[in-house]
Amino acid sequence: MRRFESTRQVRLRTAAGGRLDPWVAESFALRLTGLAVLAGLPEGRALLLPACRSVQTLAMRFAIDVAFLSWPPERRCCEVLALRTAVPPARVVAGPRYLPRSGVAALEARAGALACAGVRPGARLRVDPHEIRV
Repeated sequence: MRRFESTRQVRLRTAAGGRLDPWVAESFALRLTGLAVLAGLPEGRALLLPACRSVQTLAMRFAIDVAFLSWPPERRCCEVLALRTAVPPARVVAGPRYLPRSGVAALEARAGALACAGVRPGARLRVDPHEIRV
């Protein structure tokens, strides 16, 4: 995936033993394009958007799951605050109104991938402090 070649990555682990390796969208360009027009995502991959309380799927070609996380992590852990599953293309998804105005990130993955990894509302995710290069 050329779009993410030089993008920082982290590793998220669930208590159930699941693992996701999201790219961290820190630049304006990457936040703007996100997963748009991609045909899909490889197994175990996702996109993490720090400081994000809503996402859009306007140019998406596949359905996604969106988890809203407490971010940045405290003591190498973050909490799943809310989860939206199987969001189809051409939608706008906002986190619940009770989410704080800051300290929230959105995690996007192909539909079904978050459930397979054990990501559920209220779950704690362990954040590997080391960058991963694939």
